[in-house]
Amino acid sequence: MAPASNGDKHTLGKKILAVSRSILQRCEEVGEKVGYPGEGGERRFRGWLGSDLLSGVFGWPSKNVVIGERFDVLLVNDEDHAVATIETKTPYHQASKKERQDFEERLSGYPTLRTAYFTNGPEWERLDIVVSGAELRILDRSRLDTNVSSHALAEQFFGPLQYRAADSGAVGQVYQVNRSNPFIASTLSRLAHDLDEIVAEFTVLFRQMFYGLRERRAGEEAQKIAAAVYAQWCGKSLRVTPQAAAQRLIEKFKEEDANALTIGRTLTDLGLDGTNKDQVVEAIMSLVPSRLGDEAAIIECLWPAFAPFIDQLSAQTAHVILARTLLYRVGEDEKVFPRRLSGSELNKWLEAPTSTITGWKFPGTELLEDVRTEMQTFLPTVYLRGEFDWWAVLPEKRISLNTGERAWLRDYDVEMERLNKLMLRRLSHYQFESVDVDIWRNIYEHYLPADERQKLGGFYTPDELVNLVLDLGGYVAHQEGLCGLTYIDLACGSGAFVTTALGRLLAHLDTEMPCHKVLTKKGEPEWKRAEQKLKLVASRVHAIDLHPFARAHLKNPSAAG
Repeated sequence: MAPASNGDKHTLGKKILAVSRSILQRCEEVGEKVGYPGEGGERRFRGWLGSDLLSGVFGWPSKNVVIGERFDVLLVNDEDHAVATIETKTPYHQASKKERQDFEERLSGYPTLRTAYFTNGPEWERLDIVVSGAELRILDRSRLDTNVSSHALAEQFFGPLQYRAADSGAVGQVYQVNRSNPFIASTLSRLAHDLDEIVAEFTVLFRQMFYGLRERRAGEEAQKIAAAVYAQWCGKSLRVTPQAAAQRLIEKFKEEDANALTIGRTLTDLGLDGTNKDQVVEAIMSLVPSRLGDEAAIIECLWPAFAPFIDQLSAQTAHVILARTLLYRVGEDEKVFPRRLSGSELNKWLEAPTSTITGWKFPGTELLEDVRTEMQTFLPTVYLRGEFDWWAVLPEKRISLNTGERAWLRDYDVEMERLNKLMLRRLSHYQFESVDVDIWRNIYEHYLPADERQKLGGFYTPDELVNLVLDLGGYVAHQEGLCGLTYIDLACGSGAFVTTALGRLLAHLDTEMPCHKVLTKKGEPEWKRAEQKLKLVASRVHAIDLHPFARAHLKNPSAAG
């Protein structure tokens, strides 16, 4: 049976509550007629939930609804992955603490589970969860009483139970990332977890890729490009380069003995005093005296000291890959960009075979590269190739590689394809339409790990303080001449200041004032005024940040509120 139509406002919520109450009433009637304990209880309740609510209202095929013992009701998608479960109790039974604890302990058995419900009929509890490495993390708990719930709340509360067929273009459970979602807190926690997982997985790949390129696993030219990009990144990140560090040590050896004390002190002065410092000291001291002036030999000894920096470069590269994808996803949900990275369009593209007679095929990677190419003119600061594309060995560069080098790259192509597909699938579970700037800032602030925020000097400012500072600085909408001022935030982070300033400037431009009378000139077409306003804003408001995701965050179509 198809799921109930939601054409009228909250029609689905109304039907959910009606069916739920009807099931309870039938349980009571059967129990009274039979007069035997349990016959109108949990077993019948569970069965009618499956047939009347899950299949009748939410559209689940009976083959996807598994009634069992370990999990009372398990909902399995068309790819045979468990996505939700319902623990049922005899109607009106007040579950003990142990019953709830036992239920939650079982949830880690299915890593694909995203939502779990616990109910005694009228009372429901929803757990938004993620399972990683057999470890359960409960993102949020929410409760609903079917006797008093509104239709709107019921729709949102039971939203994860809506069935979506694999061939419908939907991806299963979809989370609304906007203020209309009453469970936005758990949605943001889930999204933050997914973003963190994406970055962590790509970081591992890029770290391995960097060391492989450095070892010439993809040829000498790729090694030189990676080394040059790393040196450029060190300069921008205020880090010493391997070449500069080696030269400093060589100069120091001309003045002092190359002993452990001299080497250790010099490494500390260069900011290379991490956990691998002793290893580096030992490696340099093992060199024969004639090689203490050999820059290449010193650099080879130094590489372990650069491990934390390489990890940071790898993580920032991962953030760029994610930022490009997430930015486009927001844009397509806001109908700014054509839909390509979600829905039926994504499914059609990813259905392409993984290999062909003529060679390998990587549809996920190719799709993201197509989007990057199309967007690089529109948003060059995000999509134009730069230092964070150091890992890409282009097809024309691979022709001259030998069989072993091409095979090494092929292994990384396969892993990159796997991670790209996984990222696209994860982000397809979120709907970003009508996401406002505060929500977007919350996403940025929550998913970026605290230790990385600390490294980047990220301290997030409350809105009250932002408004106070801008007020004291005279950057207010009613100020005559505000549109003639230039605003720049040199460490924008999640954009608390710059987006608030942007909102004030837009409000100023919507007010008739002599300073921008050209924008309110009568007879001008609306598109012309909008174009002039856009150009003025672009020339007056600027933001800078070290972190690549922060820069992409401020490019998203919702940043202006």
